[in-house]
Amino acid sequence: MTDEHNTVVEDNHQTRLLYTQTSSVDKANRVFGACYNGNTVIMINPRSSMFRPYIRVPEGMYALVQNQGRELNHTKDGMKSPVWPAGFHWAGPWTQVSHLVTKQFIVFETPVKGCKTSDNVTVNIDMCLFFRIMGDASMGEDPELVRRFVYELGPNGLEVQLRAAQDEAVRALARSVQHTEVYKLRNGTMQYSFNTGRLSVLKPEELDSETAVTEVKSLDKTSEAVTNPDGPPPRQKTSYYVTEDIKKNLNAQFNTYGVQITSVAITNVRLPSTFQEQMQSRTTYLSTIKEQNMKQMNDMQLLSYKEEIDTTKLARKMMLMEEEQTGKARLEMQRLDVLASLSQNPKTVVTGNGSNSLLAEMMVASQHSKVTLNVGEGSLKGLIQAS
Repeated sequence: MTDEHNTVVEDNHQTRLLYTQTSSVDKANRVFGACYNGNTVIMINPRSSMFRPYIRVPEGMYALVQNQGRELNHTKDGMKSPVWPAGFHWAGPWTQVSHLVTKQFIVFETPVKGCKTSDNVTVNIDMCLFFRIMGDASMGEDPELVRRFVYELGPNGLEVQLRAAQDEAVRALARSVQHTEVYKLRNGTMQYSFNTGRLSVLKPEELDSETAVTEVKSLDKTSEAVTNPDGPPPRQKTSYYVTEDIKKNLNAQFNTYGVQITSVAITNVRLPSTFQEQMQSRTTYLSTIKEQNMKQMNDMQLLSYKEEIDTTKLARKMMLMEEEQTGKARLEMQRLDVLASLSQNPKTVVTGNGSNSLLAEMMVASQHSKVTLNVGEGSLKGLIQAS
């Protein structure tokens, strides 16, 4: 396979998690809400004045407070918390907000390049996840998680570990499919699970109620069921939610550091241009064949309908002709019956003109003295000539 075949259009867009400083806590919301070229700030160190007798904590973020480098807990109703609530707080000299951590949901995008499929085709897969920093007491979370995130992980450590974990999961996922199947990964489902060191098999009870999965089998169990004819018949395969499995394993790794992964999605899959053209040509060819088959079927149906209509018209015409002939024969029989009955009655008088065909026939009967005729003079001459 040449290098041209392995050329994939690259997209360098990825998220960087940053830690920065501001001159005042008033600018924190604007800094947290900004995202330039994927650079996202999730933690701020405000440079506050050490001689103010108060501190202010903005809404929508966790605040850690120090006094001359020593951590201070916020105490309320006998309960101590490392996170200070939003608002105005009286404080002594040299007391300041040391760290502000956002409560917002953060979008983390990672393009994983050079993934090899099971048939050794290089693909690029873009993954996107949403995460938040845990520690909100109103949600039943431990506020100590904020302090642990700040001092044990931090934005840089979180970025490195998230990128490494995503890279491992995506490469294992790509290795489990062929290049003709990689586009199916964008919906986050597969027909079977795959073996990888960090990803375990997803169990149905571990999914949310919205994810209707009745059964998930590993490749080893599936192959064993197929190769064992004496065993019970294998059940029908169901969709395997690979993104849910990746989210589950990421949460197991990062929840202890105060990071919750809320959603994982595969946003894009890019094949080499040569393979894209081949698949596009094949799809176009199959679509053309399908269109031709549908057109042929439509033409055959139209021909069948036309033949059926012509047959129906012919049958109707023959039926009408038969009914017409039957009606004429019935009238002829009735006429003959009337003539026969009149010829048998010597007292019958028939009145009419010479144009009456029945009267002409009765003229013949009168010659045998069976019927008395009463016609006009002109008509009688016509009857005589006709007879």
